Amino acid sequence: MGELVGSVTIRNKRLVYRERGSFVVAHIDSKGVQHRYSIPEPAIDRLYALTKGETISKDEAASRIQDFAEELLLTYQYGWKLDFLALEMLVVLVALGNATLAREGRKYHFTIH
Repeated sequence: MGELVGSVTIRNKRLVYRERGSFVVAHIDSKGVQHRYSIPEPAIDRLYALTKGETISKDEAASRIQDFAEELLLTYQYGWKLDFLALEMLVVLVALGNATLAREGRKYHFTIH
């Protein structure tokens, strides 16, 4: 894998790597299944530009991402899986130091700097 950018814990530990113009978020869920999401760097930049100065949830991020998901050929472009992709994109922003996260009950909120 590429260069380790950082790690973020949301329910479980996620490792964020930079690899050939993309970010890769890898984690193992509670059932022992490994998940990897590859997200193009321009998608991270676009989400950051759209949300800078805001506090948002993954659901709010998913609605913002849907506007450019097809254009940037993201893995998921609509539906409930887009919510998972939005969460991983927010994790990348936290790993880069461009966001902080706070837990409120079962939900996480991300403040974009």
